[in-house]
Amino acid sequence: MKNLYKLIFVLTLSLFIVSCGGDDDDDDVNADESFLVEYNGVIWASPWNDSTESSWISFSPDGAFSSYFYDGVCESDNVIWGVEDANGDMATVQENTSDNLVILIQCISDCDDGEGGTIGDYTMTFTLSNNGNTLSAVDSDFPEEVDVWTRDNDGGC
Repeated sequence: MKNLYKLIFVLTLSLFIVSCGGDDDDDDVNADESFLVEYNGVIWASPWNDSTESSWISFSPDGAFSSYFYDGVCESDNVIWGVEDANGDMATVQENTSDNLVILIQCISDCDDGEGGTIGDYTMTFTLSNNGNTLSAVDSDFPEEVDVWTRDNDGGC
């Protein structure tokens, strides 16, 4: 009888060790090395910044923040991943690796382009280079146009 209790104990213990061992989050193996975690709060300045017009962007695991300065006015926009914004768009993360971020922008409710057509879905691909100091941005609607943003942690208005 004593051996039966030992066997039950060993089987129960081994089942517990097997079920609790290892990381069950196989889909997020490199989460600590992702773009959104590694560059959380870093600010990049647009290539066209000057004294009359400027733009900055920053990302976090929760969303993106951008600010624009033009005609003496500063405006900002806060996007939360997976939540419809004031313009009727929703942004979701499609890829989040150590040096690449792909965002899908979907028109959810206000899809009129103002010219009798509708706004279609598109992606924005952000790629890091130069040790995270350079951010290249490509809009899937204009793949031949690449904007190169530079790190500017003091930026924003």
